[in-house]
Amino acid sequence: MTRNTKILGCMAIAAALLWRDSRSDVAARTYRPNTPDLAPIPDLDTTSPTMGQPNQVEAVRTAISADQAKKYLSAAFTAAFKRTPSKYEIAMLLAQSALETRDWKAMWNWNFGNVNTSQKYPWFDLRDGHKYRAFTSPEQGALYFILFLKRRYPTAWALLGTRDPRGFAEALKSGEPYSYYEGDVNKYASYLETQYVRYA
Repeated sequence: MTRNTKILGCMAIAAALLWRDSRSDVAARTYRPNTPDLAPIPDLDTTSPTMGQPNQVEAVRTAISADQAKKYLSAAFTAAFKRTPSKYEIAMLLAQSALETRDWKAMWNWNFGNVNTSQKYPWFDLRDGHKYRAFTSPEQGALYFILFLKRRYPTAWALLGTRDPRGFAEALKSGEPYSYYEGDVNKYASYLETQYVRYA
């Protein structure tokens, strides 16, 4: 191998590492969701594939403020259940979403809960070994996040308005057939409690 070939190889490796590190705010998260697919929801599963694999789309950062997150989640809850969420219900949803997206600064493709998926549905890749669900609007992403929690984690959902973030975190961990997140339940619950206090 010539010296020039070695230099070019090193440059390629460095470029790959820089690309990976640009997404490390999500890839390096302690807790990555371990969530299954949700059955298709009308009007949510229409994103066209744009990358090399079936249904893969480009990862696009969709950062928003806490006030914007509250607006979208509240509207999605109202649309789904025909009522306004209580103060404590929206606080739990905000706390969970904030924890998973680093206060929505590391939210991608309007995925409010960093929910995983497979190639059956639109997905994006953050080079961390997971396929994440992709949406084309905050309204879609917020609605999916809420319905996903209700359908897949009914025990946790029953605690949504109970002012018990620790119980909520424990229910997500013990969800069947998949826990919502990887990692230690006590640490996750502690983080969720911290977030909940901000919004309750």
